[in-house]
Amino acid sequence: MIEVKEGDCLEVMGEMESNSVSVVVTSPPYNLGGDIHRSSNEGRLRFDYDNYGDDMAESEYQKWQVNVLRELYRLVEPGGWVFYNHKIRLKDFQIIDPLSWIKVTNWRVYQVIVLDGGATPNTDNVRCFPVTERLYILTNSPGARLDNRYNLTDIWKIEKRNRRLTGHPATFSHQFVSNCISLVHDPPRLVFDPFLGTGTTLEVCVMLGLDGIGVEISPKYCNIARENIYWAIREKNSTRDLSGWL
Repeated sequence: MIEVKEGDCLEVMGEMESNSVSVVVTSPPYNLGGDIHRSSNEGRLRFDYDNYGDDMAESEYQKWQVNVLRELYRLVEPGGWVFYNHKIRLKDFQIIDPLSWIKVTNWRVYQVIVLDGGATPNTDNVRCFPVTERLYILTNSPGARLDNRYNLTDIWKIEKRNRRLTGHPATFSHQFVSNCISLVHDPPRLVFDPFLGTGTTLEVCVMLGLDGIGVEISPKYCNIARENIYWAIREKNSTRDLSGWL
């Protein structure tokens, strides 16, 4: 089962059964104030997204993320995992680490992975150029253990997929999702992404033969996700019924 649900993630999650998800791989909007990047010449790239401006008051944004993480805590089965991709942001020349709101929830922070992008369009000269993001690995069980079968380190080189090719302002790679899922000891019963974007998480689920559900608020990106999943299924030569995807 691969399913794309269009709507607000909190509303959709509210309709899902408790303990129904094994693994979450997701990256929420970063609340960058409507600007994705500012360069050294003060040029800006605007956040282009249906139904969401990425410019919430910081207190409201953090409250929203706490609510999302608490709802995920209800959905994830005992011993399950959340791979939560975010970044340390600079607001009013002071850093804001997502740990500040993660720790408000009941999630146990198992490990923090540094994601090295190697370069950044953020080249203003008031700080060292920020080329890294963070992957917060969360679990609900003190007995849960990862299975690092591919000997990954705690620094991952990552590449964001080309914005022009994906049509999305921030899309992580298939390898990133594969790395996350590879760390889980047993094949997950259900993978979930509440911020699906153009469907990368579910594309990887198709490639690995896993069931997955994704939620996306933008009708445009839901359509792109369905198209990407369609082609992932075609590439895998799956016997899945493709009617209804396009």
